Amino acid sequence: MKIHKEKNRPINLNLWTMHFPITAIVSILHRISGIIMCFFLGILIYILYLSLSSYDGFLYITNILNHFTCKIIIWLIASISLYHIIGGIRHILIDIGWLDNTFLSGKRTAYLLLLLSLILSIGIGIFLW
Repeated sequence: MKIHKEKNRPINLNLWTMHFPITAIVSILHRISGIIMCFFLGILIYILYLSLSSYDGFLYITNILNHFTCKIIIWLIASISLYHIIGGIRHILIDIGWLDNTFLSGKRTAYLLLLLSLILSIGIGIFLW
């Protein structure tokens, strides 16, 4: 990292060499999962519309969703949604004061969030297959 001679501060930051705490990683992943959910919401609503429009539409959607790649996509969407929901509950519990707003508590709940998300994602995968 280069140091500016006059002000004695870094000129640029290399984000690849920085080590983020687990709380920052979980927070960033929560935001990314929200963005991904927004993109897939329209597709899911369209699939619901087709399946409810007619019997032929329902058969068409069930044939598409029985493919292996579609099951993987549905599993990813469900896993991302569960992660976002559990992360949102964590943020709400911190905001209302039911969880301590300390780094240690944030670190513990971040690991708990990742563990619960992993367990539920495996459960969804077992349910789909």
